[in-house]
Parts: sequence; structure tokens; C-alpha cells
Amino acid sequence: MPMCFARYSRLVPVISGPRAELVLTLTSARRHIGLDHGQADRDLTLRRECRAAHIEKPVLAPLDVGDLVAEALSVAPPPDGMEIIQSGEPGAVIAADRDQIRQALLNLITNAYDSMPGGGVLTVSATRAAGSVHITVTDTGMGMDQETRDSMFTPFFTKKARGIGLGLAVTKRIIEAHGGAITVDSTPSAGSSFTLAVPAAAAMAGARR
Repeated sequence: MPMCFARYSRLVPVISGPRAELVLTLTSARRHIGLDHGQADRDLTLRRECRAAHIEKPVLAPLDVGDLVAEALSVAPPPDGMEIIQSGEPGAVIAADRDQIRQALLNLITNAYDSMPGGGVLTVSATRAAGSVHITVTDTGMGMDQETRDSMFTPFFTKKARGIGLGLAVTKRIIEAHGGAITVDSTPSAGSSFTLAVPAAAAMAGARR
């Protein structure tokens, strides 16, 4: 059993199958283990993250980054007081599994929101590089201290009051499964910038020849 499920199985019975998340509702979670509403919410979030932590082999297809960013922002719209800046080079197309890369991007976007509780600016940009596309998510939030930067990709590490500590670990695994890399630049009280370097679709086409 993966570490994530081993840790979680003490709380909620494992429900297998592709529709497990539809079966394990908040009501049934509370009925099974007698948790309050807030705790049930957190446990279901943990379960979803645990499933996401098991990364399947990506099914690659050409994906327009501009469309991907717009989709992610529609799924996770900004809170009040948040300004969104979206920019990208035309023709920024990656070879990616749409669902996986969208999840990675959503993790970064929601983390950015959390780092700016009083509002701020979120910038999502895409630039083309040699054989890859760089997707950068930048916030003007709290930034990270050295301890956080050293441990942020460690599963279950978090400093959030309601955090689980799997989002960045999952994001890193997704990007590496695509043959890419993630880099971070952060300064306390000045914000953070995460860059996902993902192979371009043209690179995938060249590899097939």
C-alpha cells in the first residue's frame, strides 16, 4: 500500500474504482468515522490528494498553454481583492497529459491565492524556450523562508493551518513524469515564483521521427 493510503486508511475505508470519489460523500464520511463537518472536508481533500499522488504514465498530446491557463483560472477563480495577469507567447504548445498538467497548475494557483490572504497580484505567463515551454506562476504574497524552501516538495510538509502538504509534491512528480522540471524563486514578504519547464509539442513530434 502506498504511504499516502497507509496513512489515510486509519481514518476512512479504502473505496476502489474510478467512481470512488462520487461514492465517498461528506455525509458518508461523517457516518463512517463520526467526524465533524470541517474534519470530514479535510479528510476528503486528503483522499483526493492521495489518489493524485499516484501518478499514472502521462498520455501525451499537444496542448495549448493559453487554453490550459484559462481553463485552470475558470476552475479556480481568484478571490476578492486579487488581480490576475495572464500573458503568453503565441504558439506555446506543450506535449502533455491535460488532466495532470491542469492539476499541477491548479496546485500552484491555489497556493498562490493562499499566500495572499489580503489580496495581491497573480501572474501566469508562458514563454517558449529551446525544446520546452516555461509556465510561470508568480504571486506577491508572503514568500517562503529557508526551511519551507528546503522542504516544500516533501510529502505532508506544510505550514498551513488546514494544509495537507501534498500539493507541491504531486506537482513535482507530475512535471518530472513529463520529462520536465520545476524551479522556484521566493523571498520572504515579497512573493514566490514557480516555473514549470515542460517539453514542447514540437519536441515530441521530432522524437517520433
